[in-house]
Amino acid sequence: MKQIAVVCLFEKTALFIRKQLYALIGEYVDIHALSLETSMCSDIRADLVLLGDAAVGKIIQNYLHDNTELLAMKMTIGRIGFEKLLSIPEKSRVLLVNDTVQSTYDTINLLYEVGIRHLEFVPYSPHMTYSHDIDIAVTPDEEALVPSSIKKSSTSAEGLLTRT
Repeated sequence: MKQIAVVCLFEKTALFIRKQLYALIGEYVDIHALSLETSMCSDIRADLVLLGDAAVGKIIQNYLHDNTELLAMKMTIGRIGFEKLLSIPEKSRVLLVNDTVQSTYDTINLLYEVGIRHLEFVPYSPHMTYSHDIDIAVTPDEEALVPSSIKKSSTSAEGLLTRT
C-alpha cells in the first residue's frame, strides 16, 4: 500500500489534515501524521510527503528518501467561512491568528485574494503584540492561540479555512 506522510510544524495541524485525508482516501493508502513539534523527522519513509507549510520542506529535505515526492498544501476558504467573514461589519479591525508569522501573513494574503477586502486584518501569532482595542479574531483552527481579551472568534472547525 502507498504511504503518505503529512508533515506540519504542529502536531494538532498534522492530525487534523490526516483525519481529513483518511476520510477521503484512507482505504487506499496509509497516512501518517508527523510534526516538527513532537517528532524527530530523521527518517521519513513515504511515497508522498504533504507539507503543511513549504518552509517545513526545507527543514526535512535531508531526511527524505530519494524517490519521495513533496507537495506543499495551500489553504483555501470554504463557502461557510467566506460568508462568516462577509458578515463582519465593514472596516472592522480583525486579529488574524495563526501559528507562525509566515502562515499569518499567508492567510491574510489568501483572504485578500478571494475578495475579503472590507476588513483590516491585524496579524498575530505567538509572541507578537497587538492593539488591545480589537475584539474580533479569525483563525484557521488555532483557537488556543487567540488572546483571552478577544470577545468573538471564528475558526476553521466552523468552516473558516481548509487546506487544499
